[in-house]
Amino acid sequence: MADFQLLKCSIMLAGSRDSVVYRGEHNPLSYPEILIMQFMHGDDAVNEIEEVGSLSMSNTDLLHHLRMTYPSEAVNQVFPGARPTLPSGSDEFSKSRAVLKDAQDARDAKKVETPGPGPSAENMKVPEPEPKAKPHRTRTTHAADRASPAAGGRAEEGDDDAGPFAE
Repeated sequence: MADFQLLKCSIMLAGSRDSVVYRGEHNPLSYPEILIMQFMHGDDAVNEIEEVGSLSMSNTDLLHHLRMTYPSEAVNQVFPGARPTLPSGSDEFSKSRAVLKDAQDARDAKKVETPGPGPSAENMKVPEPEPKAKPHRTRTTHAADRASPAAGGRAEEGDDDAGPFAE
């Protein structure tokens, strides 16, 4: 089994800045898939590439996954031959903080083969998401002084300006 790099990136579809797909930590691409994306959309269309983990899979299974997922012309142009050896990675990308999943540790401890062709939770090492802090908001003083009782304000009697939805 080979350990293929898992990478997050942004892809400008057909090189257009109007259509950008982001593949993050939870749906990364393997290094051979990055090469296919560069072939299909252009070398400069794949940006912000960062390593997020590794994928333990045989060369044959990943090649089968590529041929089932992407157009066969693209796969055959990037990786010519009947059974090409896929590159496992490159050192040119910066590494992201990654944590092994419990399923990967259990699979490695049991020495079980990959359960089928294609990336899955059992054969991927991906980072755990960090909880996001809630934004700090302060209550403005004028919010309580609004005339609308629905907005939390105090309505005065005889106030005829209740807005466009008043009865």
